[in-house]
Amino acid sequence: MKEQIFENLQNPEVLEHLYRKNKSGFKTAFSSLPEEVNHLPIVQFWNTRLYFKEESVITKNEWMTVGLICFFLGLYAKIPDFFPAVESDSFYLRNLPFILFGGLSVYFVWSKRIALSTILPFLLIFLLSLCYIHFLPLNRDTTHLAFIHLPFFLWSILGYIYAGNDNKAKLEFLQYIGDLVVMTVIILLSGALMTGLTLGLFDLINVNITDFYVHYVIIWGLASAPVVSTFLLEKYPQMVSQVAPTIAKIFTPMVLLILSAYLVTLLYSGKDPYTDRDFLLVFNLVLIGVLALIFFSIAENNGSSFSRWVLFLLALVSFIVNAVALSAILFRITSYGWTPNRFAIFGGNLLIFIHLLWITWQLGRSLKSSIPLEGVNRVLLSYIPVYILWMMFITFFLPLIWSFK
Repeated sequence: MKEQIFENLQNPEVLEHLYRKNKSGFKTAFSSLPEEVNHLPIVQFWNTRLYFKEESVITKNEWMTVGLICFFLGLYAKIPDFFPAVESDSFYLRNLPFILFGGLSVYFVWSKRIALSTILPFLLIFLLSLCYIHFLPLNRDTTHLAFIHLPFFLWSILGYIYAGNDNKAKLEFLQYIGDLVVMTVIILLSGALMTGLTLGLFDLINVNITDFYVHYVIIWGLASAPVVSTFLLEKYPQMVSQVAPTIAKIFTPMVLLILSAYLVTLLYSGKDPYTDRDFLLVFNLVLIGVLALIFFSIAENNGSSFSRWVLFLLALVSFIVNAVALSAILFRITSYGWTPNRFAIFGGNLLIFIHLLWITWQLGRSLKSSIPLEGVNRVLLSYIPVYILWMMFITFFLPLIWSFK
């Protein structure tokens, strides 16, 4: 290895290849190079790269602040335990979005040093939403729709806290969400492993700590995981910086193939989205998942010709799926009339239909090398306020309007 390094000091690509092939061996061999080559810029560069000691970027005060945020989130999540009169299922249905996005909002207000005057409108929105959702009766379809749409509305508020009106920051927010999902899954899997190990060890000595562990470790851990993940992503962005783009690159072509095969198989399966309500529901969930993948893939896209073609074809196939779903919903409305669920699904699918048409058209234009991907990004971002307005309507106004029907 030492001889290979010495012979290729004027060939950076070979040095990089040797390093990636055997990092520890490369470092050992590089440290034994003769002193007379130490003046070479390439040697100075590699000495800095190999022996650079990065100082800790997390201070004690930062750990304490994040710990306090997590502590209060855990207290919030344990309200049903502290007050037996509070029914836990109802509490979590109404409050889980606020635990998740409220904690992340507080974190970003602190980490980005957002002024109080700037955050007051968002704080007012959170408080009014919290009060409103607790006054809705549980036994109505419109309330269930509000429970479904409220997290997406609060997610959009978190996006504005994170990015403001900066389009570049909005794309970074979409990338952050992808990284957050990956990091949170890693933390939760690690927590699950630790839970199994801990409970198993105590079970060996006949000590049952399950109730304590569930109520004081798992609940606090689940409530804190998104904030801790965000904190680690902000301080150590390299941890998953390549994971989300890699996942997008791998899964986008796979989803395109699966969705295409699904459409072909649908013609021969005997399943009918026009009359099968459950099948139509799953159909729409698949569509929403694919749309989310398109969003994150566009945000992570490197602009290569292959990735553009894959995204274009995926958007096109998704548009066809959406058209089938939209026609099935219209059939059910004309056959059985309007209900809150049909109204919400029809409106949501119509918005997705228009957006997918716009995205597909713009991606088709971007296939020409002279058209940059910035146009696709603008289409992606400029339509998001339409979704926000729709989620606001379903969450805050539809329950009131339908109650007078």
